[in-house]
Amino acid sequence: MDRRTFLSLPLAGLAATGRGQRRSAILIWLGGGPSSWDLVDAKPDSPAEIQGPFKAIQTSCPDLVFTDRLPRLSKVAHRLAVVRSVHATSSSHNQAAAEMLEHGGTPVARLLCRSAIGIPYGFVRVPGSWSVDSAHVVADSLFIQWDDEKKTYRPPNLPLTHENWAGRRKLLDSLDKMSTATDKTRKSSAQYDLAFDLLLGGPAMSAFDLPARDVERYGDNALGRAVLIAMRLVQRGAAYVCVNYEGDGDWDQHYHVDENMPEPAGWLDGAVSSLVQDISDGGADASVLCCGEFGRTPVLNGQGGRDHWPQAGFALFAGGGIRPCAYGDTDRTGHIRSRIASTAQLGPTLAAAAGIETPAFQTVSGVLA
Repeated sequence: MDRRTFLSLPLAGLAATGRGQRRSAILIWLGGGPSSWDLVDAKPDSPAEIQGPFKAIQTSCPDLVFTDRLPRLSKVAHRLAVVRSVHATSSSHNQAAAEMLEHGGTPVARLLCRSAIGIPYGFVRVPGSWSVDSAHVVADSLFIQWDDEKKTYRPPNLPLTHENWAGRRKLLDSLDKMSTATDKTRKSSAQYDLAFDLLLGGPAMSAFDLPARDVERYGDNALGRAVLIAMRLVQRGAAYVCVNYEGDGDWDQHYHVDENMPEPAGWLDGAVSSLVQDISDGGADASVLCCGEFGRTPVLNGQGGRDHWPQAGFALFAGGGIRPCAYGDTDRTGHIRSRIASTAQLGPTLAAAAGIETPAFQTVSGVLA
């Protein structure tokens, strides 16, 4: 088996219960590289410069120790598969992100969208200083933007009336009947269905009418609202939704982790714990992956921050098709000591959990093509 074929295989045991049953997928992308040590892999027995400024807390899973920045997520840890041994091949943001997204995000989206009924997929994007080419994730998708004035998300806002849009749709349908039904035209038709649905106030549009009680649970912030909308789009038939949360360099914390981590960690805590709980309660049949492109250095630098560290990062899996567990481990100095996981294997694991068989995934990702 060559290296590319091996890296297209899911992580052993994480998605064993999800084979064969097709479900939606949600990718929560933490661009910039979040720190394991300050979130999901606390090191209370390590030297102070590795422990960092936050206290370790026990979780609902005996094998997992989080920091006190994730109090709500710690209570649903028994519903997570936490991979603490993710290894990237580059310390460059774009190169490391491309390795995971090109081998994971795009193939998963393509395969799920081929069989989707209703909304093909959505892409929720929060503007930020770090930007990875969106084509790596969901090419030809619908982009849903953040409205900074209203502090919420909005669907495309084009200045045409309901009657004008209805007339254009009728013309488009007539032209479609005259064309050959190729894969390309069918895919375009699916995208038009979603666009018209949003613009004309169909079922997808209601995903943006966020109940106040849910906003309070997920968090009244950019990440909380994005994850809540992702959940609501999946409930309305979306096959694949990517929440691209990079913030304003929120996870790329080269300086003052003690000051810069609490806010984004709090947002992550509320959003992901609520999503996990809702899926567990039967709110949607979806598989979830939450990760960034690499980890951070175990030892704090001279500015109280952590630099790029491809040697050890983390990923969280949850939802349908995922077997909760603590996967991999790091020693007290922050080096992987068991069950190394490549960033290129995260996408295949999400695909397997979503019911995509490995040979199909390999073909679309270019391994067997």
